Amino acid sequence: MAKKGDKSLEMVIGLMILLVVAGVVIKMFITYVNPSRLQSSDPTNNLEFQNFIQSCENLCQKAKAGGTLDYCYTYFPKNDINNNGIPNEVIEVGEARWKACEDRVYCFLVSKCQLPDNTYLTARECVKRLYNSYISYGLPSDKAKTKIKNALIPGSCELPAGDNWYEDMEIDATINSLS
Repeated sequence: MAKKGDKSLEMVIGLMILLVVAGVVIKMFITYVNPSRLQSSDPTNNLEFQNFIQSCENLCQKAKAGGTLDYCYTYFPKNDINNNGIPNEVIEVGEARWKACEDRVYCFLVSKCQLPDNTYLTARECVKRLYNSYISYGLPSDKAKTKIKNALIPGSCELPAGDNWYEDMEIDATINSLS
């Protein structure tokens, strides 16, 4: 029969083992289940970005009513959409999962805007309409093209060649084809 002291010693050793195991489990939980790992795989799934999309939809309504083409120029005003502390990354946005720089996510990449004539204000259509607008105000063709090139830029990150919104929508070719 075990002595009273032996039982106490076994209990103390058992509690120490339990504490060590609990410490290891807590450490693993903290290491592997942290907030950055729990973030959505969609970098645009945050309230601030959703508000931006809503403002794009409002700008679309203005464009539909024959108002401004601000929809074409407007982009998300920050450079870290996914809030991971790394600015100007390449991210995928919109239904088409366009590859874009975080500092130049334009409305036409994340919000569809169908006009009364059934055309969509895509990047290409924006280029054409902006050009026509500048020309209608008397701006020479070369200056209109320069203004558009300076306004619709791909961003400051290194977009993957051949797989990004700027090349896919042939922005430079569209601008150069205008006359």
